[in-house]
Amino acid sequence: MEIVDLPAFPVTRAAAYGLSRWQVESAVAAGALIRLGTGVVAGARTMSRDPTLAHLQLVRAAQLRMRGIAAASHGSAATLHGLARLGRPAATVRLTCDRGRARYRQLDMGAKLHVAGLPLEHLTTVHGVIVTTVARTVADLSRTISFRGGVVLADSALRAGMSEQDLQAVLDYCCRWPGRRRALAVARFSSGLAESPLESVSRVLFAEAGLPRPELQVPIFDGATFIARVDFRWGRVIGEADGMLKYDEPLALRREKVRQMALEDLGYEVVRWTWDEVWRAPDVVLARVRRALRRVA
Repeated sequence: MEIVDLPAFPVTRAAAYGLSRWQVESAVAAGALIRLGTGVVAGARTMSRDPTLAHLQLVRAAQLRMRGIAAASHGSAATLHGLARLGRPAATVRLTCDRGRARYRQLDMGAKLHVAGLPLEHLTTVHGVIVTTVARTVADLSRTISFRGGVVLADSALRAGMSEQDLQAVLDYCCRWPGRRRALAVARFSSGLAESPLESVSRVLFAEAGLPRPELQVPIFDGATFIARVDFRWGRVIGEADGMLKYDEPLALRREKVRQMALEDLGYEVVRWTWDEVWRAPDVVLARVRRALRRVA
């Protein structure tokens, strides 16, 4: 293994990788190794080739300097589990341990440590590091972030295989923790049928505006012939959350037009919206859906 590909390791264990202290310092000076904090380094290529792997190395570096079990948690756990989130990927390492006087404190290299109950059933391993389970991660974050952000996270976790029972069990354990009421609301609203953050955010928008609750991921048939699976359906109104990425493919736009024509031929009203519209002009999206609902009524 080349020096630039080495995982995070303490300098005191350099010999395990066939390096002396002097060689480590020379590699740091040459840019082949990156210093992650006091006494911990990692290969430069390892840190640059993938954001998730880079964050993994930061987590490893922070855990190497901890005594006892400190699990990657909150945004760090969401990143390592591959869960969808609103906003930018986690930059700060977050750890949780169950021992300490302060509820929250700063560590070396900007890492932050939370002190809270941490039973073994709330722990797992990802890429060889100790991480809070998906359910505990959702519970931790949905207590503190916005309702919309919590729904995006919980929907993603349900798609990834988290069960509603697992999440409820964690919330029962955290029954006296701050923000639990918000986390319970997220758990009740979330759905594994939402296939993207845009669909999750759209659902929250509709609920906050008082629109009827739509059916999700509904298959549409013409007799026995399958026509399409649609994101949202309110009776004869179909809603499609367009991430626009599918239109990067050749002929994708034409296929989508043919699909919409088939739906309209069956008597459906089709309403579309994009990320930009949901964020910048949500009232326009709501007005579009309401007009379609009035027309079919």
